[in-house]
Amino acid sequence: MSTRMLVLIPMKDPAEAKSRLAPALSEAERSQLALLLFKTVVQRIRLAVMSLKQCDSGQGGIDVAVVSNSAEIVALAAELKIGHINEQDNAGLNSAVSEAAKTACDLGYDRLCILPGDLADPSREDIARLLSYPVDGQTVALCPSQDLGTNALVVPLPCPIAFSFGPDSFTRHFSRAADAGMMPVILPLKSLRRDVDTLADLDYLDDGWKMAIGNGERA
Repeated sequence: MSTRMLVLIPMKDPAEAKSRLAPALSEAERSQLALLLFKTVVQRIRLAVMSLKQCDSGQGGIDVAVVSNSAEIVALAAELKIGHINEQDNAGLNSAVSEAAKTACDLGYDRLCILPGDLADPSREDIARLLSYPVDGQTVALCPSQDLGTNALVVPLPCPIAFSFGPDSFTRHFSRAADAGMMPVILPLKSLRRDVDTLADLDYLDDGWKMAIGNGERA
């Protein structure tokens, strides 16, 4: 039976993004960084999906969408030709993802992959491994972030667990999956472990990134 997966990227308004980087970057630079990281994540997902199609992996359809209430992100989603799921005003990350999961289920998707839009340097190969992992009704796949958040989560739909993104969310998601009688599988995907939230994370961006923040495009 053919399966359908939605890759969901939650995004806040770029003007409100990356506040912890304020000591090093201006508001305009933080906004630009958030947009550039998001576009890079979308591009890497597309490359991963293309590679899965080329190797005839047996994957069903894989689509990409962003959940956001930002007019700028909605416009960018249209430009990038990806889907958009509207976030209720000030719903918060977990509520936004929960509502998006219900929408995805209503649209006929049977798996949901949640990826942050601020991954530092996600590789096509790691994303392909994530998307091709055989998640079924009894399995949840997770990739922890460097600080034990959740930087990738693949769940069946309808989703059997409550989302709990935030500090130390990896442990909560793992426990909730196990408590629901499912098998939580940890995927050690190195390039998905680092996102850009703190001043220390900026060190993982190369000089091309730093120039692009000022120029408005990825070098």
